[in-house]
Amino acid sequence: MDKRVIDRVAKFRDVGEYSFIVEYPPPLVRPALTEMDVLHRPGVELYIHIPDCPYICDFCSFYKVKQMSDEMRDKYLSAVEKELDFYLAKTDLKSRKVASVFFGGGTPTRLTPAQFSGILGVLRDKLNLADGVEITAESTPDTLTDGILAAMREAGVNRLSIGVQDFNDEVLEARKRGHTGMQAVEAFERARSHGFDSINIDLMYRLPLQTLANWEKNLEIIGRLRPEYVTLYHLRKEKRTLLGKQDESKFPTKEEAMEMYLRSLEFLVGAGYAQIAPNQFAKPGKTFVQQERKWHEDSELLGLGVSSYSWFNGRSYRNIGRFGTPHGVNEYIEAIEAGKLPIESGEKITPLEHMCHFAVFGIKTSGVNRPDGGIDKQLFLQKFGVPIEMVFSEVLEKLKKEELVTETAARIQLTIGGLIVAEEVATMFYSKSVQERLEQVGNKFGREGL
Repeated sequence: MDKRVIDRVAKFRDVGEYSFIVEYPPPLVRPALTEMDVLHRPGVELYIHIPDCPYICDFCSFYKVKQMSDEMRDKYLSAVEKELDFYLAKTDLKSRKVASVFFGGGTPTRLTPAQFSGILGVLRDKLNLADGVEITAESTPDTLTDGILAAMREAGVNRLSIGVQDFNDEVLEARKRGHTGMQAVEAFERARSHGFDSINIDLMYRLPLQTLANWEKNLEIIGRLRPEYVTLYHLRKEKRTLLGKQDESKFPTKEEAMEMYLRSLEFLVGAGYAQIAPNQFAKPGKTFVQQERKWHEDSELLGLGVSSYSWFNGRSYRNIGRFGTPHGVNEYIEAIEAGKLPIESGEKITPLEHMCHFAVFGIKTSGVNRPDGGIDKQLFLQKFGVPIEMVFSEVLEKLKKEELVTETAARIQLTIGGLIVAEEVATMFYSKSVQERLEQVGNKFGREGL
């Protein structure tokens, strides 16, 4: 053997400290660990899609079916239960705490009281629901009867979301909604009388016939009702919807819509609400558990039902069911009856895509009066082992230059300007691979018709 090789490498060997490496990180520098640290499994959030709707809104691109029969809803809920059984049999779901349940749609309050009680009974029997589990149900004012409200309360629903969209009758009539502004107020008060003390009201801005003046009326009514949460949705004017095909001249301008948002922000913060996300506001001390755990804490999500979305067991995937496919419910049920998970599309979550997911939703927890909002830099480092600045240096530099984000030693948060265009900012954290695929299909957000 060439002695020069030995001379060159000898400096690396200290025979007094020499050892075999069979563990990493080295055991002498590992911090203390308890039994609970080893045995603990992170919790999971549950989403259940109920596609039934009393009418089809011309602005909605989510999967729904108009006025399902009681028999069809029974058949559908039976399939949802079987889908849950697949996960219980094949994964560790049974041993994991379910911290939140969200019934979305569609309009879950189209279920009969017996159906709502039945599906929640199934969840309680088969899952490990956390103490005080948050259970949310979406609704429309015209479906909030005394019967369904009483059934939900008895079954454990403790958070109600009411899709009002607007309190002005001319705006509602143009959209062929099934209620007036006054009926929306009455539905809210009826929910209060049944003991719901955690209510969200959805409002939508940039709808035809909306003006800055009548938008102020919406804010005045919110100020009187004082719901625990207010969610503001900018209209998604998608080509596949009927409303999306209308001429642009029928809508408030982009600038007018931004003014509606800023007036709402000023009003709600002035009324004592905390901005918990760019489009969401909550009374102090109130928390939207499912969103916080998904967006702020990077929790896993399991979706059940047609068109539902999951971020679960190392995969990101969707179930059968797209906008404009009326047979999606039947295809979903047929897949379940054939003993298959009704998955339509998905992919493995790579470390990079996990980082992007963390950043995309972390930035969406920013708020003007929320000091703990935005991307938590220390949590990013703990989860992924690298500083966020190393992964997103170009993106952060551009966002700071455009004055869309601010950065401190602890957090990256949206500025006022960034809050206005929060969804556009979030797309800048997409991976190059995802951005290239979106360019190929000609869709910036990749959400149309879903």
